[in-house]
Amino acid sequence: MYRKIEQKREKKKSKAGKRWRKSCEKKFLPLDYAQTIFHRFQNLKQNLSTVEELTNEFYQLSIHVDLQETDEQLAARYVNCLKFSIQDELSMHRVHNVEEE
Repeated sequence: MYRKIEQKREKKKSKAGKRWRKSCEKKFLPLDYAQTIFHRFQNLKQNLSTVEELTNEFYQLSIHVDLQETDEQLAARYVNCLKFSIQDELSMHRVHNVEEE
């Protein structure tokens, strides 16, 4: 019985948190925020940044974009962001998730 009460409390907290987040997003984020973040994620490339910097940005953008992709889909998207020389090296190996990079 206690667990059910605790679960109800957690659901209420979760719903309240989501409402608060949506309210803040409407007040403080630009109207095209979601589209801008998605565009940055779609066009992310390593260029002059290190692999570590790219990986950090990739993770941050993937959290904000909140796509429901499998690990293999995310790995393919990540590999596509890397410099061609690194992509070429990785093409000899099968990559299943981003942590394997």
